[in-house]
Amino acid sequence: MRFEISHAKAHGSLGMGVNSRLLGDRLKDRQHFISALSTISQGNFCPVPGGVLILKNITTNNEGKNSEETEDMEMEKKRVIIGAIGVSGDTSDKDEFVAITALKVWWIVISEFLKITLILI
Repeated sequence: MRFEISHAKAHGSLGMGVNSRLLGDRLKDRQHFISALSTISQGNFCPVPGGVLILKNITTNNEGKNSEETEDMEMEKKRVIIGAIGVSGDTSDKDEFVAITALKVWWIVISEFLKITLILI
């Protein structure tokens, strides 16, 4: 079941747009909503630490063009979710630590290739 739990942590983070720890904190007093989200996602929702978003910084102008297509225009920085990682196997706090550590290592290896800036929230 560890795969299913880690998948549900990542899936819930992606679906709601926040890390699973923050999601759990925000929903701790809303059990009916948690149940509804779990049903809607067919069980792929686990709002406890261990699901971490992968975000990329992008820069666009007001017309939505990226910084390589424009010159001398007012630019806006945005964060875009490009994925999530979910970890299960120990306590939720340790799962989250492993997820963040894995993302940091992954970022070092792949960031130049994908031009990704790692953002942990």
